[in-house]
Amino acid sequence: MKTKLLTALLLLSAFAQAFATKVPLTPEPSQYSGFDMTYDDAAKVYTFTMARNPLGNPARLKFPNLKEDLPDNITSLAFEYKTSNHVGLMYFRVYDEGKTSPKKTYEYTLNIHPADEWRTCTIDITDAMKYKLWKFGKAGRWQEMDFLSNYTLGSTLQIRNIRYDSGESGYYDTPLNPEAENIIEAENFNYGTGYSARQFEVPHHAPYVNPTGDLFPIYAWGGPDFNNQRGPLGLKKEFQDLWECGFNMTLGSAWTGVARACLFPDREVNGVYVDLFEGTGLKLLAKAGLRDNPSEILAIKDSPRLAGYHIRDEPHVKDLPEMAGWFDHARNTDGTNKIYYGNMHPLSSSAVELGAKDYQNLIDLYMCTVGPNFISYDMYPVRHHKVEDYIFLNPDWFENLEIIADKARHYKVPMWTFVQSCQSSHASQIDEQPKPTREYMSVCAFTGLAYGSQCLQYYMYAWEHSWEYNYQNACTDENGERTDTWYMAQAINREVQAQKFVFLGSELTMSGHTNPVTPSGCRRLTDDMLPEGVASVTTDGSGMCVTTLRNGKSLYLMVVNPDVNNAQGLTITTTANMHRVLTDGTITDLAAGTHNYTLKTGEYIIYQVNDNLPEHIAYYLRDDAIEKPEPAPGQGNTAYRNNIPGTDLRSHDAASNGYYLANMGDPQWQEFNISKYSDSTSGAISFDQAVENWGCWYNYSFFVDTEMDMDISISHSVPWSQYGLVASTGVEPGSKYMIENNNMLNWPKEYAASMVLELDNEPLIPANQPLRPAVPEVFSEDGAEFNRILADKSQWIPTQNPDGKASEILYFWPKAGGNNSFEPTVNTTPDYTNVRLTPGEHTLRVKSLCYPWHFDAIHITKPKTSGITDIEAETDNAPVEWYNLQGIRVNPETASPGLYLRRQGNKTQKIKL
Repeated sequence: MKTKLLTALLLLSAFAQAFATKVPLTPEPSQYSGFDMTYDDAAKVYTFTMARNPLGNPARLKFPNLKEDLPDNITSLAFEYKTSNHVGLMYFRVYDEGKTSPKKTYEYTLNIHPADEWRTCTIDITDAMKYKLWKFGKAGRWQEMDFLSNYTLGSTLQIRNIRYDSGESGYYDTPLNPEAENIIEAENFNYGTGYSARQFEVPHHAPYVNPTGDLFPIYAWGGPDFNNQRGPLGLKKEFQDLWECGFNMTLGSAWTGVARACLFPDREVNGVYVDLFEGTGLKLLAKAGLRDNPSEILAIKDSPRLAGYHIRDEPHVKDLPEMAGWFDHARNTDGTNKIYYGNMHPLSSSAVELGAKDYQNLIDLYMCTVGPNFISYDMYPVRHHKVEDYIFLNPDWFENLEIIADKARHYKVPMWTFVQSCQSSHASQIDEQPKPTREYMSVCAFTGLAYGSQCLQYYMYAWEHSWEYNYQNACTDENGERTDTWYMAQAINREVQAQKFVFLGSELTMSGHTNPVTPSGCRRLTDDMLPEGVASVTTDGSGMCVTTLRNGKSLYLMVVNPDVNNAQGLTITTTANMHRVLTDGTITDLAAGTHNYTLKTGEYIIYQVNDNLPEHIAYYLRDDAIEKPEPAPGQGNTAYRNNIPGTDLRSHDAASNGYYLANMGDPQWQEFNISKYSDSTSGAISFDQAVENWGCWYNYSFFVDTEMDMDISISHSVPWSQYGLVASTGVEPGSKYMIENNNMLNWPKEYAASMVLELDNEPLIPANQPLRPAVPEVFSEDGAEFNRILADKSQWIPTQNPDGKASEILYFWPKAGGNNSFEPTVNTTPDYTNVRLTPGEHTLRVKSLCYPWHFDAIHITKPKTSGITDIEAETDNAPVEWYNLQGIRVNPETASPGLYLRRQGNKTQKIKL
């Protein structure tokens, strides 16, 4: 048996290697990088040793010209490595034959930990293979690969078996032994396309605190700064003008003395003692001395005028780990809940060029790597087409608002948006930012506020000379004097503060558009989306943005005209009396009926449709801003594998092999977030999209030598503190998601801690789970009501499908209410019984439908002998009893299809249900 199995495995290995694309590598001259490089031809190993130039230069491997195109099904680049250093970044460049300048550079964030044993790294290159213009893997092109790390003299990197791969392959060769217990570890899922993760581990962030107290934050990017001609006293006047314009926060100066004179009274600037913020309520985001000088933070952190710290603007993915370090440095040194400012690119930037799979992935990586307590992004949507001379709104504007608003809700933080307050070419030959007008700035300001923005940022406030971007017509000119833009910004800012009871602390609860063609990424407004008392909202032009905002006990309806060229007619029909909020903050009564308005560009209407909602606190002001799993003994992140971005792999003393996959699904389970609707009109999402959003899946390959029937069990844990919250309430379907063909399905509530096991893409039917315990509608920490239900199976609910057939879904639940143990367990009876396995290679897919459960291992064992031994003649009057093949009594009305034992009196029969 062993010889036959070994032969089969060798044949399988040879088959896999024959169809894998292997690309030999030739070294770059060693003097380029400072590395000495040797090649062991017998072991096929390249060894790099830092010999001369420990300045972080790369270890480089070069691919020769490809003789023919790589197959289209290539999905990954894989190699094995040993290294003395952590490697966090790899550049992969594509060259034309005979050329020395790359036509395309791809950057991959790696997580290669120091290792003295061979480990494998697999990089997903699917997107690069699909790149239309510079798909690598084309004949005649050559490539090179740089590994970047802070290597020191004597440090080493070894690389072998570099290859392109198609599909996926097992992490280990796993043959099954039909006579023993086989354990497939959760952490050993396949390479390549072998998994889909939604287990982002979000860094803890401090609760968001409004940096401007009881004022709505209005922030001046490019605010006043020191100028020798105007001197310290002239600078003081400019700050007073800034305050009078309605700004209450500004970016700090790179001049340390100027920043301190803003933060403290009677500080010296060029020999003049001056309080630059005297007579104002301005707050400062400081930017000096944060990266390298903790003494600078200690010197300013106690100033009541300090809003926080400006950390970084528009990072690339490769910059995020360093940015996270700066965030932690500032937070740990200051020790208080201030603003730690980072600002992200807009949707119109290329997320792939920035190192992400797509824009949503870029925001996820930022939030999960850096952990800020709000999301800021910049987009300047009003554009002037320089060739054809017309003004238009960037078509990405509303989709970007939708994405950031969803992500802000997802991560339980507020969002900050921008107002374009200057003219700029932005180095474009086609379009530019036009000269600001009150209308253009209002479009930016009030559409952002309609989506729940918690800060307006003006870019820019003060004139700045720039050959590249040619800034003009900012709020102040080159002499620091007010411009027309200043007065327009002042008028907008006064409106915002007058209505801060609407905007400050608001939450977006619905968004829709009346446009004949719905903006990309948005939903067309329908009457059923409107709040109670509002029958319809219609427009007669190009369309308007309609949202509802919740603030405390009040619900507001807001309608904004974003058409940058035309006024529009608006009709709102109400069936109840309500209030209208005017631009000066006053509130007037509004009788039920039909109300007609004409809104110019950037104008808006606000109705208070309800002022008596249940008590509510804005989601980003809660102390429990991010819910984290309870710590467990020995738990912590691990370096077991390096090719698992988005997967929460942890160690635990009780886990099989010492590791488990935590949070089988997205711990931020309260929303549908992974992508926009497949149908923007209906808002319906597919079953697969729901699994992708709330769950995850992992593939495991194994090899069978002879035909066998096996039982399968899933080792898992389900802490009550997580399960009870999700399963009791879930997420009500509505404006955020609806499941196609089942619009009322509350996905997290229905599928909390559940999975489907697929064998070669076919789902298996669980055994012995006709019922599962119902979950109380109200969560309690002690779980007393859940324990009562556990003990009374008459209150359990069926698991079968609506058509009465057994479901493919396997449910898990805690051992007991109040039990928060992470210790893995296997159910008393196997989860799947008598699974027929034929000779050859097979794949099991563990497909989690929803958080919260934790996955430890797959146990595959020979079926146990039945506990029923005697088969005798039937006794007609005896009661009928049914058992599965393990001798466990079952209910035939709810049992899964399969082979069962029917017993009546002394006679037992095998019957297939």
